[in-house]
This record gives sequence, C-alpha cells and structure tokens, in this order.
Amino acid sequence: MGTIILRTASGHVIYKSNRTHHRAAIEDAVMDGVSLHHADLSGLDLSHGDFDGGDFRHVNFDGSNMTGTNLSECRMTGSSFKNVALHGACIIQSHLIDCDFSGVLFGGTDIYGTVIRGCRFDTQSALELHFYDCDIFEKNIFVGIDGTSCPINRPPVTILGGPSIMAITTTHVIMGNKAMTIADWMRTHSMIEKSPSHGLALAHLRLMRGADNDALPAQNTPSQAPG
Repeated sequence: MGTIILRTASGHVIYKSNRTHHRAAIEDAVMDGVSLHHADLSGLDLSHGDFDGGDFRHVNFDGSNMTGTNLSECRMTGSSFKNVALHGACIIQSHLIDCDFSGVLFGGTDIYGTVIRGCRFDTQSALELHFYDCDIFEKNIFVGIDGTSCPINRPPVTILGGPSIMAITTTHVIMGNKAMTIADWMRTHSMIEKSPSHGLALAHLRLMRGADNDALPAQNTPSQAPG
C-alpha cells in the first residue's frame, strides 16, 4: 500500500489516501464528499477516472491526461485545463464557469446539459464540441493563433468538409485556429469561393445578414427611385 496526498499549489493538505495512484485517490475523495477546491492536479494520468459529482473549483489540471474521464455533475468554476487531453471525456450536466481550455484536445467529448460560461478556447478540436447540447452557453471566447479574441455568446455554426473546420459566431469567422471579423472574411471571400465549405459559409452569412442586422454590417446598396 502507498500514500497519496492531495494538496493545493501552496502545499496545504486536502486529502490523504492509502492508494498508489492519484486517480484512485481522487475517486475516494469525491466518494467521501471532500471538496478538492484549489487542488493541484496538474501533470497527472487521470484517464478513465470516475469523478462524478466532484467539487473541482479552481483546480489546476494543466497537462493532465483526462482521456475518457467522467466529470459529470462536477463544479469546475475557475479551473484550468491547459494542454489537457479530454478525448472521450464525459462532462454532462456540469458547471464550467471561467475555465481555461487553452491547448485542450477534445474529441467525442460529451457536454450535454452542461453550463459553459466565461470559458476560453483556442484549439480547432474545440470547434467540434456540440455546444448546442449545453444547458447554458454564453460569454465565452475563442482566441486565434494570432491573439485575436473572438467572443462566443451563443453556440457557433460549424461547417465541416473543407481543409479545416469553420465556425461562424455573431461577430467572427473561425477557420482552424485563425479568426477574423465577419466583415473582413466577407470582403476576402465574396468574390471567390475556394471550396464548397466556403460557399456554404457565404450562404449562411448572407442569410444572417437578412435575419440579424446586428450580426453583419450592412453594405451600401443603390437606392431605388420611387415608382
């Protein structure tokens, strides 16, 4: 038998376990109803752990492997997931508020019924998440590779089939991990449709222009003489 001690970044002891693996120690802490508030769980292999219902507020998960991990019904306000692998993770009906998902690899990640608010994303795989399945999705941002900050106040429209994933928000078009304003993208692509996905994006943006004048700046059109 071993001893695993779960601590905060400052060294404060949160939980002691006679387990030999951090994953099992965390599972025990969750089962015992222990809050792991501010725990430092960075750089660990937490893959396929069952942390259902855990309190992970302000936890540092940076660099950990959380492939296939069950994070259902968890509280994760202010948590950091930088460069975490979340392939196949189950995060249903959880609260992700003010979390940092920079560099996170998603894929088959289930976020049904989850609250996602004030979170930061910057990877192409994040655009494949089914944000429409969320209970609440608002006030999030996607940061492009050049540092462009793209507000995402509602689930984006995602278009597949091109060389990279495209996502359309109310203000920006994101291609892969690059973002530009809708107005700039329209000027760049309105004269030439490089692929079917570009054509589909143009069609959608033109529909948005007709349906939501706030989403797209209106362009000047010739005035018609009274008949």
